[in-house]
Amino acid sequence: MEEFDINKVTAELLSDQMKGIVNVGRDFLKGSADNIQFSLRTIYTDYIKRVYDRYGKSKSFFIRDNPVELYNFYVPMGIKCEEIIINSSNLKGILNVNTHSIISGTGGAGKSIMLKHLFIDSLKQKKQIPVFIELRDLNNTRFSLIDLLVDTTNSFGLKIDKKFFFKGLDKGHFILFLDGLDEVNKNRKLALLKEIKYFTNKYPTIDILLTTRPDIMLSELDIFSTFNIIPLTLEQSLKLIKKLPADEELKSKFSKDLEGRLFTKHESFLSNPLLLSIMMLTYGYSADIPSKSSVFYNQAFEALFQRHDSFKGAYKRKRETKLDSLEFSRVFSTFCILTYEDRKFKFTKNEVLEYLVQAKDITCIDFEIENMYTDLLQAVSLLIEDGLSLYFTHRSFQEYFAAKFIVESNKEVKIELFNKYMKYANNDDVFELSREMDKEFVDFEVIQPFIEKFLNEIHLKKNIGITVYLKYLKIIWKKFEFKNGNLFGTPLSAEYREMIFFILQNVCPDLREKELSLIDQSEWVREQKSLSLKENLTTSYETKSLKTTDVIVKELYMNGILFSKQPLKVLIKINKVIKERKKCFEKRLKDLLLKR
Repeated sequence: MEEFDINKVTAELLSDQMKGIVNVGRDFLKGSADNIQFSLRTIYTDYIKRVYDRYGKSKSFFIRDNPVELYNFYVPMGIKCEEIIINSSNLKGILNVNTHSIISGTGGAGKSIMLKHLFIDSLKQKKQIPVFIELRDLNNTRFSLIDLLVDTTNSFGLKIDKKFFFKGLDKGHFILFLDGLDEVNKNRKLALLKEIKYFTNKYPTIDILLTTRPDIMLSELDIFSTFNIIPLTLEQSLKLIKKLPADEELKSKFSKDLEGRLFTKHESFLSNPLLLSIMMLTYGYSADIPSKSSVFYNQAFEALFQRHDSFKGAYKRKRETKLDSLEFSRVFSTFCILTYEDRKFKFTKNEVLEYLVQAKDITCIDFEIENMYTDLLQAVSLLIEDGLSLYFTHRSFQEYFAAKFIVESNKEVKIELFNKYMKYANNDDVFELSREMDKEFVDFEVIQPFIEKFLNEIHLKKNIGITVYLKYLKIIWKKFEFKNGNLFGTPLSAEYREMIFFILQNVCPDLREKELSLIDQSEWVREQKSLSLKENLTTSYETKSLKTTDVIVKELYMNGILFSKQPLKVLIKINKVIKERKKCFEKRLKDLLLKR
């Protein structure tokens, strides 16, 4: 990777773009043309250098004290949009497909760091002024997206009139990097999606890149193309290991094992940048890689808690608290459930201290709040400091410890929390991690009762008739749209939708694959999709107005794939499987107890 000189890049970018910037600003600034140009060059130079210093450098899981150049530890990954593959992500390749694009990936896949890489790439392209937004900053504020854009640019020194900013958007003067849609609270997300949609309609020339975890609500952004992050290859994994600040002997051994059978055997873990990096940490303790994510995170915590000398840079620090690993884990899991409850991913120091006070009260474990704060930040490194804000080293740790808190609670609290968080079931990993740690409880006490409740609500007794099917549609989906050659569904009920999709994806996956793969799309659906593309036509169907005699209901009922009756059929079979498992489990347990 060639050396990046921000001073040179800034000078070249502004040299190329100054005429356009002056044309945008002429109506809003007073003075001679030379004075206007000098003033704008000064504030834009300051802005670009400051925003690069914030997003062109970064801390990482292993680099915590001072931000370093991104490419000191980043390995560009591939992305895929349908049949289009970009082996090494780059801005030009993405914008050639669609100037409105989504980067989608699971937790730890490297979405945010990739967006920072694309941000740097935009500076090299010298065509637009980049604006990088962390969407989680919308939480707990009344800011609109445009408010956040203006506030963010102002905070980095680009103090321009709001009308100037609007005109700049209209002229395609800026390129927007919107990071972390999945970190926006659910009560804000739908409104934000509509705002982004409005934004793209009002300013069609603006380029927008957005990162998120997979989310069915993205169907709202129907003019966006979605690029999925391609997992690390063995070659990329080896490059990443080489860049980690670890003991060279350990890196050499780990790399050799990866090239042997290790990578092939555990590709689902080791092709994820975060999990690969954490595995370097735990590898000094054990070469045994667990098959479950929950066990993996537990091993990672133990490695972080015990600390060793495998990593460079004064990484080993004495803990200030005198807690053992179980006590420390209980306090942190309580901290995580409290912050998860509040949907908090970014904190001030005072907020962290307040949550730790609550965790101390709940756990009745004695420790000094300031000492715990110091340990979380330095000795155990579960939180990371960036400027005036603090974050989880990675959100995956918050989700693992929140799940750990739930499964270690008493039955009444467990059921209450599971029911409360059903609306997030398919949106993050808390349910999946909880099910790994306590599969019987989640299946028998949460999933099976949920399926029963849902089937009762739609009055499904035995056969899935079209009347029952329509009730199902009206609970799950708000509307269907044929647009741009596709059929989109806009979700309605968060709780039911999230849980149903979680169950279909995670419980009896073989059954899901078998049943849903049998469906063939109807000729009528194919015709409607083709018509919408050919004639640039959008046809909408509000589910609340649909009747069993409507063509779309009849066609989707038999051949709608995800929208068909087939998911209901799978749910019924899963319900039966869980019931049989529960009966067998209780019998074995009873037989075991009677033998004693």
